[in-house]
Amino acid sequence: MSAMRKNRWVPSGSFLAVLALAAYYLLVFQPLAGRARLADKALVSDWDRFVSSNRTSLACAGLALDDYTNRLQQLRLAATNLMTAGRLVSGRVNLPAGIRGVMSGPFSLIDLQNERQRQTEEIAQLARDRGVKLEPGASNGLAVDTGYSVDMETPAMLWARLHFTSQLVRTALESKVGGLTGLNQLPDTAYRSALDGSVFLEEMPMRLELFGSTEAVNRFLASLPLPASAVGSVGLPTTLTNKAVLFINQLLVRKCAPDRPGDVSVEVNVSGFVPVSEAGAGALVAGEEGR
Repeated sequence: MSAMRKNRWVPSGSFLAVLALAAYYLLVFQPLAGRARLADKALVSDWDRFVSSNRTSLACAGLALDDYTNRLQQLRLAATNLMTAGRLVSGRVNLPAGIRGVMSGPFSLIDLQNERQRQTEEIAQLARDRGVKLEPGASNGLAVDTGYSVDMETPAMLWARLHFTSQLVRTALESKVGGLTGLNQLPDTAYRSALDGSVFLEEMPMRLELFGSTEAVNRFLASLPLPASAVGSVGLPTTLTNKAVLFINQLLVRKCAPDRPGDVSVEVNVSGFVPVSEAGAGALVAGEEGR
């Protein structure tokens, strides 16, 4: 009896571990592997559809998937260049500190009208000093507050309007064109972010009509996109210390008359840009709601 107990086989720990691993492989790993293979098939199918749709897209015409590494580097370089250009443009369209300061505070229509009247008088005197004819159709264009209403979301933008309009007229006068015949304010254009639709930039266009010698008109047009620090390069005086950077949108140049072959008349649409962060709250000063 004792000999039978001595010969009884007892499974070792290693054998039990092997059995446990085999059971885990059959009951757990294999089902998981099967589900992973099914998921891979769905992923591969989605990828194939994605590749197929991109090959037929006009935006991806000529792109080779086997050259994606170089394409990715080119896209990153383009993104870097775009950011650099964005910083350059932002630096050029920044408003002077004085304008930013008044725009960031409560809006006062009386203060705006007083400043507009002061600048109108200065511009009239500058036109006389430069020998430029300033017709009422041009000087009246400084009245940027004519479209004001208490319902305006950001009335502080009128300060930027006045700044752009004044600098546009002053630049034309310093260019010594023959005369300014008309100036009109055009509707704003808002530029929105593709991410959340918020407005990040406001375009403020104006239409100016003038006439003068070809040399003076060329000097005026060439100076529009220049900052104050660079106007000397086109022959303008450095007194334009607050000159705004303005961008030409549309331009029409015509000869004035057969007896004046060197003179031209010009109609030009010009825009100034305001980052929305500089618009301020634009709140009304107490007591001006009914003005």
